[in-house]
Amino acid sequence: MRTITREQDLEPLFELIDQHKRVALDLEFVPERTYYPVLCLVQCCVDGQAFVIDPFKIQDLSALWKRITSPEIKAIFHAASQDMNIIYLESKTLPKNIFDTQIAAGFAGYGYSVGYRKLLQDVLNVHIPKTESFSDWQARPLTDSQLEYAVNDVLHLEPLARSIEKELEEAGRLDWVLEECL
Repeated sequence: MRTITREQDLEPLFELIDQHKRVALDLEFVPERTYYPVLCLVQCCVDGQAFVIDPFKIQDLSALWKRITSPEIKAIFHAASQDMNIIYLESKTLPKNIFDTQIAAGFAGYGYSVGYRKLLQDVLNVHIPKTESFSDWQARPLTDSQLEYAVNDVLHLEPLARSIEKELEEAGRLDWVLEECL
């Protein structure tokens, strides 16, 4: 995992996204006590390499949002709706090529509202702790436990998406999911 607190340190992530044409994403935010949700952390993973970006230290994430919202880049999320709201607030645009594992799980027979942790157990036999679900993401410095939680939210997302995509392709339902994720 790489923690990014300076704009110039985003370049390795951008190179990976540009090369692989996909990125797994999750956002940590605080929705309470403010008119708009406060973005507190951006987690990305490409080809098994995880990055945690501190938006309190890096004010300009426009180059990241530009990549994520490009139709050439597949943006992989789990339960993307709240993340989409924040991305729109931050960039005034939305990703155009989304794969939402929660939507995909519904079409694959795992249940529509299945949680990420349960889905990882059922599909990949991966067990992750959810100890920081209600963490204060605005507090700095972030704890090791918070960082581990944040990384786990994206580290297994790409293999999960690939596995469910394969199931959906075999069942003839992948197009349904891609249409629903638009």
